[in-house]
Amino acid sequence: MNRQFGVLSGRVERTNTWAQVLHPAHDQFVLVRPDNSWHLFDQAYVSVDHELYEKHSRQLKSLSAPLKRTPQVSMIVFVSEACNLRCDYCKVSSMITAPNKIQTDAKAIAAAIQTTAEGTIGQVDVIFYGGEPLLEFEAIDEICREVAASVVGNRVAFSMTTNGTLLTERMLEIMLNHRICVGVSIDGNPLTHNAHRVNLAGRDTHARAVANYRTMKKAGVECGPISVVTDPSKLEKVFDYFVTEFDETNIHLKPLEVRGSEDVSWLKDYFEEYVDCQLRLLSRCVSEFKMGQTRRCETRTAGAVRNVLLSGNLDVLSCHTSGMQGCSIGQEIFGIEANGVRIPCPNVKKYARKDPIFIKIIETRGGYCDECSYKQICPSFCLAEMDEKFIEGFNDRGETGPVDVLCASNRRLVDGIFRLYREDAIAVTQYAAIL
Repeated sequence: MNRQFGVLSGRVERTNTWAQVLHPAHDQFVLVRPDNSWHLFDQAYVSVDHELYEKHSRQLKSLSAPLKRTPQVSMIVFVSEACNLRCDYCKVSSMITAPNKIQTDAKAIAAAIQTTAEGTIGQVDVIFYGGEPLLEFEAIDEICREVAASVVGNRVAFSMTTNGTLLTERMLEIMLNHRICVGVSIDGNPLTHNAHRVNLAGRDTHARAVANYRTMKKAGVECGPISVVTDPSKLEKVFDYFVTEFDETNIHLKPLEVRGSEDVSWLKDYFEEYVDCQLRLLSRCVSEFKMGQTRRCETRTAGAVRNVLLSGNLDVLSCHTSGMQGCSIGQEIFGIEANGVRIPCPNVKKYARKDPIFIKIIETRGGYCDECSYKQICPSFCLAEMDEKFIEGFNDRGETGPVDVLCASNRRLVDGIFRLYREDAIAVTQYAAIL
């Protein structure tokens, strides 16, 4: 649907404050403003609720200015290829166990960041990753100092993902000096966390990670938890653990990464339950927010809500829109090796192949999404997260099983968000507006 709203078929009626109400289908209606801008509601029109619709549309319209897309570039810096833990679901396990590792060159990394930053006038996000980035904390300090001194304007933001077990006073000082935002990998309570996140000797790591996390928060470091949900039935329990233990308001819960080698039946069950739990938690958070309680959110789900309700043209609120923004490989996101070599996407680091043809397959998802009506507002999937062998089979032989599961789960999530929206459009929109 586009701005030529006059081509819509169906009933048309006039209102006092709006130019007209269009009824293209029984479960959709469009409010058209006097200036010919419009707002599509993905639900049936009820005339007695007209003032409510107008209020809702004005609220959504007012979000346009702060949500306009600004130029930006993000760089994932593999500052260390080593790690002091051996998590059983690690997506870079082959890198951290490899005997020959790229040695860290702080000056080369800083130079690569500076060169990349010159290509944008907007925000520059530098994310330190690994392995375990705190194994190279002095290099991080040097990189931050050089980048902050050379990139014009106050537009560089530093962040880091760490397992949280190595914190020292010096590391804390570096975090505070450079205002590094820190995501700490904690998978919930001790039993859940220690089942998957152990050190080189196979020992538990929860107590150390949590103690250091508390130290960061007390010192004033901007930090938050990042959890991998290995058992989707425990998603709400993991969320509640961080609410109870740390009074967190923003909690990031991640599903297991799909590599393409999993049993498709198991994968289907896992993601169906995962999405159901996501939606149940979202509904709960919206209800609590509506009742005046502290606004809390699971940030991965919140991102999908924001994308669905406030996507692309902010006047449009429908899963029937079109025009996917596309992958940001080599445009808004890059990977930087420990020696400063830039790669077009951080996820392709693990591949032997990095040629343009292979990258194009990843970037376009092999054309898989081309005809999908959900594509503009779908959380999508990253083909580069999957194994190289699977990508070859996906592209050469049409082996799409795991991707079909991800696609179905994304549709399930989008449909669920619209379902919640239909139940209480105002509450869901207000909740999304402050995420």
